[in-house]
Amino acid sequence: MLNKMQKLSQSLLETLQEVYNILLKDGLSRNYKTYKVTFYLQTPIALSWPFIHLDGIMLHRYLLAILGQKYYYVHTARIDLSEIFKVTLGKTLEEEGYMPVVDKWKDLYKATALEFGMHKRHVEVLYKRFEDRFYEKGTVRIGTGTFRSFAEKFIYINPKMATGVIRMDAKWVELLYKIPALGDDTRTGWGIVKKVEVEELNDEFVIVQEGIAKRVIPVDYLKYYKGKPIGIAYKPPYWLIDNVNLCVIPGTEVEIKEDEKDGS
Repeated sequence: MLNKMQKLSQSLLETLQEVYNILLKDGLSRNYKTYKVTFYLQTPIALSWPFIHLDGIMLHRYLLAILGQKYYYVHTARIDLSEIFKVTLGKTLEEEGYMPVVDKWKDLYKATALEFGMHKRHVEVLYKRFEDRFYEKGTVRIGTGTFRSFAEKFIYINPKMATGVIRMDAKWVELLYKIPALGDDTRTGWGIVKKVEVEELNDEFVIVQEGIAKRVIPVDYLKYYKGKPIGIAYKPPYWLIDNVNLCVIPGTEVEIKEDEKDGS
């Protein structure tokens, strides 16, 4: 990662400093409240996994709103913002008292995965295989690289609505109403949101409700869990391989370690 950061231009480094200052100014105080969010959908949803985390959607909209075009400059680095600041600026937001826009328990954001209720599901598998027309001479590796062969599963569902719960800064709740679409392939019309309803709740700990995991949770945080855990990213950014851990998925019967929850 350090080599990648060393290649950043001076202009991008200056942009990172501006981004740091913007986020710090906004995040020195928060008024956390819990909200139930209901998305009414106009079109079916395309998914890579059978769930979507509300924290990832909200944080994306927040960064776009507060950083504007600078968000895309930073996003091109494809590194977690906190790591970028640590390497390039030698400091972190947390060290200066920054509080995230979505409340945290340990390093998990207090937000659930979206629940879709009754719906039909269609699974499509996309196969990508090496084609002979690309062959000229020498060895062609199909396990890695440009000519890698793979099969990728896509899930398509047609729910009327999706619901989730998130504990976040009240002054940014308006962003929930501005989420235009959910899931993958939204640019081609999948997952278009027709209407959003937001209701304030009294709950503070929304990660587990009535003994059921409401989001992906690392098994290290649990006293008990039912079923087999999987390796999956458990916090934003969900594309970052460093965030992959052995976790239970939403809907799993679990019990949080008492000392873990009390010390959150």
